[in-house]
Amino acid sequence: MLNDEKFEAYCEEHGFDDKSKARIEHIRNSEPARLVQATRYSGAVRFASNKMCRTIQANSRTVEFPYILRLECDRHCLEYYDQPETIRLRSPSKSGRMMSRNYTADIMVVYEEEVEIWECKKLTELERLHKENPEYISLDDDGNYRNLWAEKYYEEFSIKFVIKTDGELDPIETANFEILETYFQSEIRLPEKTLKKIRRHISSGEGATIKSLLDKGVNLDDIYQAITDNVFPSDFTFRPVIEHANYRIFLHKRDLEQFQEKVENYSNPIRDPQELTPELAILSSATTVKLAEAKERKESLDYFWENGIWPDNTAPATGYEWQEKYRVAEETLGNGFLGLVGLKPGPKGSNLDPKYFSILNSVKESENKLVKETGKNRSLKAIRADFNAELEKEGLSPLCRETFSDHWKSIQDIKSVGLRYGHKVRHSQESISVSDNYDETKFGLFPMHTVHSDHTPLNVFIRGQYFHFPPMKPVLTTLLDGNTRKVLSFVLTLQPASVGNELLVLRRFFMKYPHVMKKLVLDGGGEFQSVKLETLIAFLRVHKVERRKSAPKDGAQQERPFGTIDTELVQNLMGNNELLRMCRQFDPKLDPRKNAVWTLESLEEAIQLYFDNFYHVKEHKGLGCSPNEMWAHGTTCIGERTLKPSPSVEEIIHLTRMPSRVGSPEVGRLGFCLEHAYFSNSIIEQLSYREKKFPGEWDPDDVGVGYIHINNQWENLKSRFYGATRNLTPHQISCLSREYRYVRSSASSADDTAELKLYRELLQRLEQMENGLRKDLDQMNSLEAVEPKQRVLMGDKSVTGSDDDIDELEVVDAKQLLSRR
Repeated sequence: MLNDEKFEAYCEEHGFDDKSKARIEHIRNSEPARLVQATRYSGAVRFASNKMCRTIQANSRTVEFPYILRLECDRHCLEYYDQPETIRLRSPSKSGRMMSRNYTADIMVVYEEEVEIWECKKLTELERLHKENPEYISLDDDGNYRNLWAEKYYEEFSIKFVIKTDGELDPIETANFEILETYFQSEIRLPEKTLKKIRRHISSGEGATIKSLLDKGVNLDDIYQAITDNVFPSDFTFRPVIEHANYRIFLHKRDLEQFQEKVENYSNPIRDPQELTPELAILSSATTVKLAEAKERKESLDYFWENGIWPDNTAPATGYEWQEKYRVAEETLGNGFLGLVGLKPGPKGSNLDPKYFSILNSVKESENKLVKETGKNRSLKAIRADFNAELEKEGLSPLCRETFSDHWKSIQDIKSVGLRYGHKVRHSQESISVSDNYDETKFGLFPMHTVHSDHTPLNVFIRGQYFHFPPMKPVLTTLLDGNTRKVLSFVLTLQPASVGNELLVLRRFFMKYPHVMKKLVLDGGGEFQSVKLETLIAFLRVHKVERRKSAPKDGAQQERPFGTIDTELVQNLMGNNELLRMCRQFDPKLDPRKNAVWTLESLEEAIQLYFDNFYHVKEHKGLGCSPNEMWAHGTTCIGERTLKPSPSVEEIIHLTRMPSRVGSPEVGRLGFCLEHAYFSNSIIEQLSYREKKFPGEWDPDDVGVGYIHINNQWENLKSRFYGATRNLTPHQISCLSREYRYVRSSASSADDTAELKLYRELLQRLEQMENGLRKDLDQMNSLEAVEPKQRVLMGDKSVTGSDDDIDELEVVDAKQLLSRR
């Protein structure tokens, strides 16, 4: 990034006049002209730029974001700015009349050689704009789209205007930039000794794979750094660098060119046109069971075609049905196996030949196209006449009016579904697209590359452990790794989804892992738009990705574990909400609110055991292995510097504290009030600070401590709960704090008497727990002295028996039983 002196020298070197210099300097010193947000059609990205030391906006994660990533890694790019300015651009309208319109470009780029203004759009969008108004978006002789009016406007300021399209982007190249982003930004230069070691193991002409270099003892970080420094030429568009067995580096550029000529004629599995087709969606969306069934059906068909008879496990009628589906899929999709996986069925109860539905779909598409061009709808009688004419060509008998009408109405295109039921239903019924299958923003390339976060209420009632409140359902907030499907951290709270929940789950994550995720994917919830969260993400240099609005498939990665937890864990717990779905039928004695036995502490422990011992070790159908196995494999593909290190514990606690909801609270007679609790220290007890306002922050994990910004520094505060919780574990203090804040926020009284009442209730509860623990320990000591029998835990029942009766049972220590309470 250029400072003022370097910018002055840059302008003098390139001969910018005062007018051009003033315009460029205005863009450099101004805030973005607009705030980009996610829409139904594109997601938004907040890119934490290390080069610019600021957050760069991208209103498209498939077009703008890859270009911003390239600019971040391009060492010839000095600086770049998003949403540079809004101008009044004079251009012709559709009718040819000159008009002025507001126009905001996407990026201004300052290269070493020149300054450019970029407009980033998809080719399909440019094609639509060109058809609507060829005078505004024109097409030159080379097939490039241009905006001559914007070019003319910026030419006065010695700025080049360029339209960038998704056709110029390579998905594998983008993936490599994402993997090696930190190495491009690094100022480390490899010593000559290390380069000689790598050069010694690279064959002239053939090059060497990353795996072969690793086997020779070369450090992976050194290999990645040499690739980004272009010391050893390599093809960024061939394979992702994490595929160590395939990615090659060479000694000389001519060796790379010869290698590219050799592989040009070979099909690349990633770029194979057959793989990047809509038909792949059928295979991608099919479960493991469906694929296994399709494989068995294909084996039966092969046996029939070879021997002329069906195998014993296949009924002839069923076999012929499979053969017909295979034939139809072969004709329509070019792959008969897809028909055995599952084709979309016709209307319920239909026994027509599949050719009828194929012709019906083609007629429907032709009719939609005709309506779009003419703007007029034809009668159903005229459409049926065209349909019957097509049937005659295929030698099929025509359909009667009633049958045709029923089938015609049953076919609804996506646009008509959206108009009738709304865009949310439209998104849910859209077929899986190629971009969804190969969306690295959704799945990630390696562990902690893409992390999803969201909230969900759990269908189980919990009770208060330290304070009394009616049974209620907690809210679960999780961080899920998109690449390995591993739940990285979670937290249970009693209050609805909020920024406090997100800060708590991020605190758990940073305390557990030594590295920071690269991208954090969130939805458009208000809790994710807070200044506190945005500041934290920008400080940690994490890229924030906002999912498309009303697009359920974008959140499928995060929602799947929620459903799994509900069906495999929560529904098996006492006090679950399953019976309330039949609230008029079940016995009131079985009301789950009367069986609320779980607390925040015990339920969090149960969920953690479920993740550690079941969810993370069980095979995931979408992966073909368990999340733990995928995690172990993925961590070997990245270097130590691929991910940024986590901050220290002190920084984590400081960054995840919550600011006061009332702005700057006032120091009163009882102290400094933060989130329903009064705090104090020796400084604010002085009368000179009374009735003055100061910024304050509270810790979501500890109701006993608070913070106040006074005398230009942060000072620690303590509440009356600090002494009462001194003997509790950090997890117990966290659960107590969440219970207290929920009770206070839901109470009608907001004065200090409510806090004092809860404080006394807490002391009595802690005393009861201590007395109960002491009584149980005394009873345990007396049992150990007599030893007539032993307690044994079997499932959820405690039984007693003699030593001979419990040889094969697990004897549970009484101290362990007490610790579970």
